[in-house]
Amino acid sequence: MVEHRSPKPGVGSSSLSSRANIIEMKKIVAYFKETYDELVHKVSWPTYSELTNSAVVVLYASLLIAVVVFAMDFCFQNRNGVYLSTLKVRGKMAEIEKKWYVLRAISGKEAKVKEYLEADLKNSDLGEYVSQVLIPTEKVYQVRNGKKIVKERSYLPGYVLVEAALVGEVAHHLRNTPNVIGFWVDRRNRSLSDSQK
Repeated sequence: MVEHRSPKPGVGSSSLSSRANIIEMKKIVAYFKETYDELVHKVSWPTYSELTNSAVVVLYASLLIAVVVFAMDFCFQNRNGVYLSTLKVRGKMAEIEKKWYVLRAISGKEAKVKEYLEADLKNSDLGEYVSQVLIPTEKVYQVRNGKKIVKERSYLPGYVLVEAALVGEVAHHLRNTPNVIGFWVDRRNRSLSDSQK
C-alpha cells in the first residue's frame, strides 16, 4: 500500500496519527491488565487475623515508645525544677553564694546584653540567681563649640559584669543570651576576686 502525502500540513497524515494512537492505547490497556493480573493472582494478601495481629503489635509498640518518650521528657524537664525546689524547701536558697562573673559580649552591644538580661530577670525566675548586671563605664569630658560636654563610654568594651549564682541552667542561660560570646575565663577561676571588683 502506497501512502499519499499531501503537501499541505495536516492533510493525508491522519491515518498515521490514528494508528499511533491505537498502538499507544493498546499499550496502556495491556499495562492495566498486567497490573490487575498481578494484584489478583500473584500478590499474597494477608488474612484478616494476620492483619489484626500485626495492627495490634504496631499499636502496642507505638504506645510503649510514647510512654518511654513521655517519661524521658518529664524527667529532663523537671530535673532542674526538682533540684531548685528542694533547695528552696530546705532553706538553702539564702545560703547560695553569688559571685561576680565577666561575660564577653560583641563590642558595642554591651547595653543590648544588659537590656536582655534585665528583661529576663523581670520575666523569669533568673532574678533569684542573678542580682546585678553592670557595664563598666567612665565619664569623659569633651569641649565642643566652647562648651564642656560629659559623656559616658564603656571602660572595658566587650565586657559585661554579672553578679550571679551559677546553679542549674543559669550559666547556660547567660551564655546563650543574644550578643554574648561566653564567659571570660581566668585560668584560675571564672569569678572576679574581691581585689578585682
